[in-house]
Parts: sequence; C-alpha cells; structure tokens
Amino acid sequence: MTLMIAQVVAVHAKRRTVDLVDCNTGGRYPDVFVASSMSGTDHGSWDIPSVPKPSTEADAGGINPDGRTIMAVCGFFLDRPLVIGFLRADDSMMAFDEDDRTVHRHASGTYHTTAPDGSTEIFHPGGAYVRIGTGEDHEDLTPISADKNWTLPEPDTGATIVVETKHKDGDGNLKGFKLIIRPTGEVVLTTDGDVSLTIHGDTTAQIDGNATVTVNKDVDLKSHQNITLDADENIALVAGGGVSITANGSSGTVMRSSTGPMYMQAQTISALASRINLN
Repeated sequence: MTLMIAQVVAVHAKRRTVDLVDCNTGGRYPDVFVASSMSGTDHGSWDIPSVPKPSTEADAGGINPDGRTIMAVCGFFLDRPLVIGFLRADDSMMAFDEDDRTVHRHASGTYHTTAPDGSTEIFHPGGAYVRIGTGEDHEDLTPISADKNWTLPEPDTGATIVVETKHKDGDGNLKGFKLIIRPTGEVVLTTDGDVSLTIHGDTTAQIDGNATVTVNKDVDLKSHQNITLDADENIALVAGGGVSITANGSSGTVMRSSTGPMYMQAQTISALASRINLN
C-alpha cells in the first residue's frame, strides 16, 4: 500500500471531509473522507478541529506558520485518498515525556488528562477543573511536555460548573437536583427532594455577609450537650405564635446580650425551667 503524508488545509464539517495538500508533490485533493477508529449510527467519536487557511500557496504542504497544523496519513482507494490517521508535527505541544500519561485536548483548550497513578482531571481554560486522585490543585502539564511548549488560550469569560439530574417519580412528576457554581463564586443549589446531612466530626461555618434561613414548616434543633448563641450586637426573636423555652438542668438557662438589648416578641411567651435568667 502506498501512503501519503498531506497537510489538512481546510475542514468541511457539514460534508465530513477535508482538503489536503501532498507534502511531497504539492498535489491538491479536495473533499477527502476521514476514517475513524470506531464509528456507527449511534456511537463513536467526532473530532476534526478547524485549521487556518495557509496565507500563500507556497506555505501549503508543510507546517502552517499561521496556527494549527494537522498532518494526515492517507491511503488510496480507487485512486482517491482516504485519511486513515494523523501524524504528530515536530512542534506539536501534544507530546509528553512521561510514561503512562494520557491527554485528550479539544481545540478550545479544554482537556482531560490521566496521570500514571490514575489521578484524572478535566480542565476548562475558563479556570474550572474537576480532579479525582492525588493532589488538591490543578496540574500544570508544562513540566512533562516534550518541548515544554504546553500552553492554554486566554479565556474570554469564566467557566460555570453545572450539575443537574432530572427524573420522574412514581406519580409521573418531574423531580430533580441542580447545582450551579458561577465564576464569581456564587453557588446556587436547588432540589425537589429531601436533603440529609450527617457529620461525624466537627463543623465550622463562617459567613462574612448576611445569612437568611426561611423554613415553611417546623424546625427542630437538638443537641446532646450545650448550645451557645453569641452575638456582638442585637438578637431578635420574633414569633407570630407562642414561644416556649424549657430547661431541665439545675443550673438554669442563661440568655445574655453584652452590648445591646435582647428582644423576645410573641403573642404568648412561656418559660418553663428551674431557673431562667434574661440579662
């Protein structure tokens, strides 16, 4: 079989073909089909990135000085070329000197990599990434690139992360969960079902801004040990109905405000304890 090495000078996604220039003879071959390692009517992969047109005819048939270069390996069928693979160009950043490293990169700069130890990362040039394995930070691939020329494009906008699932319940109603993490750091979580949170260790929450919690039904707060509510300024407890404070310990229940008044407002207030101090 005779093989031809040719430069891809144009990509026609709608026709699923490419235009080629033979690197040896300079011959032109328009609308050449591209074979795939696996493809079917409902499975397979699709990845033919666009390429810049060579600025002059003299620049065709080799490395494109104006941007991305794709070199195709072609066989011939009925005197027509067929792309059966691609050859990595000498200055390609898609070459690495680490054994057992896998990298799949999209033309936009988004890529998926797996390290020799199995750690895997999906990275978006907008600054978002998801990593599973060792390490807690984004992995820069420059140190392991063969020519140390691994670069990423500057993003126009930040990346938004969305996790969503939808399904029908037993009554046919559409239920779901959606988590949105915006580039500004804003987090929005919406769910149509119950949320269960179990923490066996300590929990610390720090909120530098305001916090608003709205519950449309009952709220139960239970602790097997002490509960401390401390505020540098006022504390207001407002209820449209009754308020019941119950303390069963002999030492009593103390509610104190050191810098401002404490307000307890309700239609009826019932304090049931061996000793209750309001300071």
